Amino acid sequence: MLHDVRPFDPNFFPLRYQQHSFLTETAFINGLNSIEKKIVDPAVLRNTIDAVTQDGFLLTFDDGLKDHLKVAEILAERGLKAIFFVPFGILKTKQLISSHIIQFLLASADIKRIAAWLEQRLLDLGYGAQDISNYTRSLWVNNVWSAEQVFVTRILREIGTPGIRLKLLDEALSNFFKYDLMQLHEDIYLNMSNVEEIQRMGHTIGAHGWLSCDLRNEPIEVIEKELVFPIVELEKLKIKDHYMSYANGGINNLIESEVKKLSYKLCFGTKHSTISKFSAERFNLPRFDGTKLELFHD
Repeated sequence: MLHDVRPFDPNFFPLRYQQHSFLTETAFINGLNSIEKKIVDPAVLRNTIDAVTQDGFLLTFDDGLKDHLKVAEILAERGLKAIFFVPFGILKTKQLISSHIIQFLLASADIKRIAAWLEQRLLDLGYGAQDISNYTRSLWVNNVWSAEQVFVTRILREIGTPGIRLKLLDEALSNFFKYDLMQLHEDIYLNMSNVEEIQRMGHTIGAHGWLSCDLRNEPIEVIEKELVFPIVELEKLKIKDHYMSYANGGINNLIESEVKKLSYKLCFGTKHSTISKFSAERFNLPRFDGTKLELFHD
């Protein structure tokens, strides 16, 4: 599982792209050189019995990022194939993935100021101090973020209702973010022509939700939209095998039951584990974060 792969630009949100989870093109190519002979073609997934016998790397890319057009070209030049999971609604409506807006917000202003402002807003809205403090704890075992990064991210992703979270995010952007959001969309996301070009190179296109929401924090009507709308786009691209990756690994029993009603053949999560029984796990297949592999380095 990989996301951003782009040359480092000290003038474009350096605090975001200096994080360990973002790769430069050089780091990506160095890693690719190390595993090239072990990369598995996604075509093997058409037969799940064959898939579990493979020993190698299946490359997947989330978020529909502009970087991925270049990535797709690099891979195609070497005769390699990958899965590109696209949030179709983000590309079509010119919105930004919520988690991306939060990341760029954190990379553009004093994090301590944002955290202090957000804590006061929550107190003003009637949240208790103890409830608020619970969001300073990371849900990840090997967390490398500061308490303020964890707090702001978790509050804007998880607290209250979608309406409350949107209100808080809009206010935070108004107070702390000066970059034009439409321009930011142009800077970081693919367009549908790019998606079709990646498909023509022989790569597999999958869904990454509609607006790439973490479904664990959404009401049933949003869950249904996030799961159903992308299928329409996959069918427009004449894709028969429907694959999906959950935004932020957002899966629980309710979401899995909804997925099983639809035409998805395989769904991928973000869980770091081995596959014990493919047939039982095919709606939440584990993936490993490629940036944690030491082979991806500058």
